[in-house]
Amino acid sequence: MRLPTGRARLAASAAAVLCVIAVGVLVGVSLTGGGGADDGAAGPRITVGATSALDSSLVADLYARELGGHGYQTTVRSFPTRDQLMWALEQGTVDVAPDHLDELRSGLAGQTGSGVQTAPALTAQVVTVKGLMPALTQRRLIAYPAAPGGRAPVFAVTAATAEEHHLGTLSDLAAPGVGPALAFGAPASCSAWSACLPVLRDTYGVSFGHSEVLDNGGPGTIRALLDGKVQVALVYRSDPAVAANRLVVLEDDRHALPANNLLPVVRLDVANLQLQGVLSRVTQALTTEGLITLQQTVAAAPEDRARAVEDFLDQHVQAG
Repeated sequence: MRLPTGRARLAASAAAVLCVIAVGVLVGVSLTGGGGADDGAAGPRITVGATSALDSSLVADLYARELGGHGYQTTVRSFPTRDQLMWALEQGTVDVAPDHLDELRSGLAGQTGSGVQTAPALTAQVVTVKGLMPALTQRRLIAYPAAPGGRAPVFAVTAATAEEHHLGTLSDLAAPGVGPALAFGAPASCSAWSACLPVLRDTYGVSFGHSEVLDNGGPGTIRALLDGKVQVALVYRSDPAVAANRLVVLEDDRHALPANNLLPVVRLDVANLQLQGVLSRVTQALTTEGLITLQQTVAAAPEDRARAVEDFLDQHVQAG
């Protein structure tokens, strides 16, 4: 049974949780009591993991807060990188983590003998990604159905670069003399992620003058674009900074990029129908537009993060 909404639910539950992130430091926030067990006994313990990216950490907060409202004792842990988070899931030190479908596919496809398709997942359906579910099962993991929204990878330029080089689509980057005149920025993983450099090279025939290793579409990437350190960079459609800085997203005119929908990955040892039901109610409320708005709200008033998380659940997640 879900607890009362708004301030009443905050008062009723001793399990309010936020993901506290320190740069480069792994942080755990422990909670006592779930605030939802009918018999007063302590509920199951669940550790929710996230990366330090704002969208990931906010989804972890949403999961943990909703689980706390259904009697679970929740802890949120933050990891500097996705690889570290996935390792923690496989090792059993994290039970639940938000991930993104094509990043999940890519990470597993890069492991020898996984049997997971190497092509981008141009779908939001986990079961249609070849080899994904068996590979997860081998690692004692399961992925629940994906959200309507997610972290769609896109490639952006400044308005000045778009005007100078007549850029509107990714195909425009392959025009004679364009790509070699530009610097490209992305994380080191971009070279192996089929939805990043490989799709630009193999689908669009683009080559750049040189590349810079940046963060994964985060503040460092935005700054590199604005400062002219790079002219083209991998960013994510769900990042409010893309619109705020009036970056031009180049159209994927050959429809080669994945939607990269968000989804929860869960350890099989803790998976059950009740847990799936709670997580799925939150997941199905997560649209790209909703994630952008939530990030904007928290960025504008970090001190009110707890209220923003609570308000999102009250407004978008059906009680159950």
